[in-house]
Amino acid sequence: MDSLTEENKKLWEDDFMKDAIIECGNRVWKVHKLILATRSEWFKKALCGQFTESQCAKVVIHEQDPKHVNWILTWIYSREFDKEDFTEEQDTYENYLKFYRIADFFCLEDAQAQARKKLEETLNTKVGDTMAYYVPGMDYSGDEETISDDYSGFFNGVRLAYQFGYDWAKSAFVNLVAQTNYWIFCNDIFRSQCKTVPEFYQDLINRFVEVSTSSNWSSSPPSKCYSCKKKREVGGKFYWGKAIVKNGAYWALCSSCEGDKKYV
Repeated sequence: MDSLTEENKKLWEDDFMKDAIIECGNRVWKVHKLILATRSEWFKKALCGQFTESQCAKVVIHEQDPKHVNWILTWIYSREFDKEDFTEEQDTYENYLKFYRIADFFCLEDAQAQARKKLEETLNTKVGDTMAYYVPGMDYSGDEETISDDYSGFFNGVRLAYQFGYDWAKSAFVNLVAQTNYWIFCNDIFRSQCKTVPEFYQDLINRFVEVSTSSNWSSSPPSKCYSCKKKREVGGKFYWGKAIVKNGAYWALCSSCEGDKKYV
């Protein structure tokens, strides 16, 4: 399968035997009609139907961003995301949502599924970073500039999720906060940024009420790991991995103990 993917990449990069043209805005791509028509129902209708485009083997795409069309063509050939726009974390929150939207336009359900999966994976990784550095008591929990910089891409993604109206994406962003046991929401700096997206803030409040009214909930992590009993030291590698309810109270497990089968 890997060798097949590499061959597809070569076809995308090489003009050999390309027999159709895709045009959008100021961008023009030479493509293989066979590849596009067999991998996308949208392009099949455009290139092989009764439209004028099929007669001249040229498709002009209107009202779409040329960069996003390039993402889709790259995906159709390689089943990969364009590395230029899907490498830096700060860009990926927005770009996976924009990719999901353009994939919907071209009726590419597999591409949509991958964009959703990748966004959710990025958010899961962000949970670890959040627990390590920004929940109350951690090294950068009071650093407004660092928090603003590190979460700028996250909040750009939040705004777009609510603008597009994707319920699954809204839930994914809310879930990041929930997975920190709402400790990051108790960070005044982070919470003030949440207020810049009123609908997001309201969704967080609705979930927060359920959590905070529990007799077990605490607004900050305990002083030591429930399992190994180690205490966090400023600047150390220790950070909170996850929280559990134990003996009627919330207990935090450090990054070294979170995988212990006793607490799964």
